Amino acid sequence: MDTSSPDRYVVPEPASILVVCEANICRSPYVEAVMRESFAFAGLEARFAVRSAGLSAIDGAPMCGLAQQLLADQGAATDGLGAHVSRALDVELIAGADLILVAELDHRARINRTLPGVQSKVFTLLEIAHLAGVDSETAMTTSEDDTFSNLVARLNFYRGLVPLDAAPRTWMDRARRGRRNRDPFSVIDGHTSSARDHSAIFPVLFAAATRFSEHAARHLAL
Repeated sequence: MDTSSPDRYVVPEPASILVVCEANICRSPYVEAVMRESFAFAGLEARFAVRSAGLSAIDGAPMCGLAQQLLADQGAATDGLGAHVSRALDVELIAGADLILVAELDHRARINRTLPGVQSKVFTLLEIAHLAGVDSETAMTTSEDDTFSNLVARLNFYRGLVPLDAAPRTWMDRARRGRRNRDPFSVIDGHTSSARDHSAIFPVLFAAATRFSEHAARHLAL
């Protein structure tokens, strides 16, 4: 058999998703774990490489205890969560990612300033979860030659057409609550607020991460 045939099936490289928050101890590692679990549930863990980092992270800090406990309570596969250590975001991580998901709009702006030209692949988590819903409602369908980069490009295209304030009043309402939120598409760090406010960010993160990862999994489950 001629293995050099152009018709030979080639396993695609996994799509690289980078989740970013400020310190990489709470929001971003929590979302990373939720997305990994969602892709594994769909049998697509080999198709996605999910990592996390922090804009102001000090290398080596452990994951927030509350985030770890909630992941365990939600039934996520917790193997390795205790071994998470924070990682500082750098230009190499930014350049190597196919998609970057951030917790706040300010994070998106800071990444764009760090490496100009990457703005088309940088979204807030709540923003991309909303746009995934928009994508689901279109007449577009996937095909065997479709790619994750095509999905990201399409979501970026929608971003220029769909008003940010057009987000559905369902799970997004939870993100709008709270006097500390500066905008409806950011999930603000809860460590400097009350225990109640800190706990309140996780249902929002879980809903948004699951919403997008399930959409991405359907997109690539060909």
